[in-house]
Amino acid sequence: MSSARPRWRSTSFGWLVLHLAIGVALAVALVLVELGTIASVGRDLLRLQNVPRTDTAMFRALAVVMITAAIGGFGGWLLFVYLPAAGRVRGLTLAAFLGGAFAISLAFLVPLLPPVP
Repeated sequence: MSSARPRWRSTSFGWLVLHLAIGVALAVALVLVELGTIASVGRDLLRLQNVPRTDTAMFRALAVVMITAAIGGFGGWLLFVYLPAAGRVRGLTLAAFLGGAFAISLAFLVPLLPPVP
């Protein structure tokens, strides 16, 4: 087995920019999947459009959703690419980051949204 990294795992500028873009895309996709899941369990997503400034619990929950999505998608992808481990370990790390961010976001946001009337 060769210890050389494939080109797509190199730290050159072009590959790094591509991996940053993929991480951002994963984070956005994770937020969309979270919102789709919340809508599918019967929660009212329209409540997120007009959150009053006095609702600090909702703002905190939304901040947790965005931060965990960024860590899960962005951080998970960068670890998948640059972690010096076997492919299976890197894949499990990415799955753990994405799954953990998904679960944490749902745990914070679902209790705050009322059911769809």
